[in-house]
Amino acid sequence: MESLSQLVNTNHWGTNFVNSTPPMYGLAQCFQDLSHTDCLLCYAASRTKLPRCLPSISARIYLDGCFLRYDNYSFYQEATNPLIDTVNCSSKYGVEVNEVSKVEFVKNVGVLIENVTKAAVGNKGFAVAEVKGVYALAQCWKTVGSDGCRECLEKAGKAVISECLPRREGRGLNAGCYLRYSTEKFYYDNGEAQNGHGN
Repeated sequence: MESLSQLVNTNHWGTNFVNSTPPMYGLAQCFQDLSHTDCLLCYAASRTKLPRCLPSISARIYLDGCFLRYDNYSFYQEATNPLIDTVNCSSKYGVEVNEVSKVEFVKNVGVLIENVTKAAVGNKGFAVAEVKGVYALAQCWKTVGSDGCRECLEKAGKAVISECLPRREGRGLNAGCYLRYSTEKFYYDNGEAQNGHGN
């Protein structure tokens, strides 16, 4: 964790390997919309929470701003993993419950997720987007190549669409990426904080 801390401080991300029994591999990465200070704060929060998983030899934590994982095998190229990929949806609905607005909302989120996925794959694994009052952020881990990034975000997008809509917010938490949509602007844009951004 201390080695990762130094890498996050310098690069906003990093990996580390400890040749022990069992071997330990670690990855920490802040989302590209975070300032340097917010990145360090997010990493510090994740580093504080992750040890609660001990003595497990595998753990990961997704915060709205950063990701931290350790495991006993080299997972760095892993884009998807059906055993750990998951979705988290809000309990509140994003639109008034009438069929016209519901269909429109679902359509807009589908277009948004497709747009943010394409943009992230073409932009070194990160993008934010907005479509008609719905916002999205896509982030792939730096260790995953562009094909893995595409595979990961496409899988996360399908899962979020099928499991979360028409709820106002959904997150895809996969082995190699993070995808989130929301009716509130939650990401930082041009260095300015927006509502709803936090842990």
